[in-house]
Amino acid sequence: LHKQWEQGFCESTELQYALSSHGEGFNAWDYVWLEEVERQLVEYRKKNGKWIRKEDIIQDKPSKLKSNGSARSRSPSPVNIVTLSLVSMILLMNMFASAFTSSRPTIKRKDTLLMPTIMKASTEVVLPNNEERQRAKLGHVPIISRTIQIANDMNVTVWEMEKPSEIIQEWWSIDESERTSRVGDPFGVIMWPGSILASRELMKQQQSVSNATVLVLGAGTGVEAQAAALLGAKKVIATDINPLSLQLIEYGAAKIETIGPGVVEATYFDLFSSDPLPECDIVVAADTLYNADLAKQVGHRLHEAIIRSFEDGHTPTKIIVTDSQKFHGTNFLEEQEMVELNAIFQEGKWKPLQWELETLNNFCGSGVLIEDDQTYDVDVRVIRWGWDDK
Repeated sequence: LHKQWEQGFCESTELQYALSSHGEGFNAWDYVWLEEVERQLVEYRKKNGKWIRKEDIIQDKPSKLKSNGSARSRSPSPVNIVTLSLVSMILLMNMFASAFTSSRPTIKRKDTLLMPTIMKASTEVVLPNNEERQRAKLGHVPIISRTIQIANDMNVTVWEMEKPSEIIQEWWSIDESERTSRVGDPFGVIMWPGSILASRELMKQQQSVSNATVLVLGAGTGVEAQAAALLGAKKVIATDINPLSLQLIEYGAAKIETIGPGVVEATYFDLFSSDPLPECDIVVAADTLYNADLAKQVGHRLHEAIIRSFEDGHTPTKIIVTDSQKFHGTNFLEEQEMVELNAIFQEGKWKPLQWELETLNNFCGSGVLIEDDQTYDVDVRVIRWGWDDK
């Protein structure tokens, strides 16, 4: 865990604590692997109502722990990928305790603004009436359909891995250096909240999407790819590094009669490769910022797309980024090349790239590590750029 594990460094921390006692004799923290010093942090939070720093545990005896730790008064230390993985596991377990109840809860998340300038809006997920989920297999992998309403007159139906818990648990259990070769990225086999908001942003800009080439980075199950195709995109290049995700995208698009053959192209693309981004008019990256290195690379690729369009004399590439997880260290707008890009925009009287905050109410998605779906409200940060920016 983060060596200064305090309230605010990751929005999931307080949510997980709120869910950590959910049923007689059950404590979700007992199911999370923690070092002794980290477990002491949990115990201190239970008794005193505050998170304190790891170093306070290490430097002082438990009976003399400082109680005035404040996330807002200290600068966070760098977090390595192993650290982020452990934190990610807590986030993925944020609905774990709900498996011990007989009803599906609606969870209200406390709003935590990452930047003081973020503006907040709200939208809601309306579940299609009487949705009957279908089951199939891709090879030996059981998959299940999920229908999402993007607008009153537009639904998309994607396919997810029916029981993702096994592959995700395996991903957590093996050495980080072996994950890519043995498991790959397991998180693109289910639908995430950011894909819904990205699709709705495309819906707002239907005139620009129509007849455009849309590039989706980390397309996962293909929610935003299907949405772009249904909105009239000439071509949708849906990229991912997980072969199963690419198969799910192809399978789902092929079953939508109103999506023409070849419109959605599921393509392997590694953001960390030296290959240039495919040519496009619009770039969408929904819920792809799962650690600091990946977030930095997403920002670098957005920078590449925007600069290339200016250099080629084309209309600037339009951008949509959504992020429902908001992990510590994933604000790529703080990277130097993005700071310099925003400075150029301001000199040219273009709007800068900036985050806005939107609440997605009543989101229903996979329980990830448990079988049942979970319904909850989630704050999603969003970047919209290039649509009407000058």
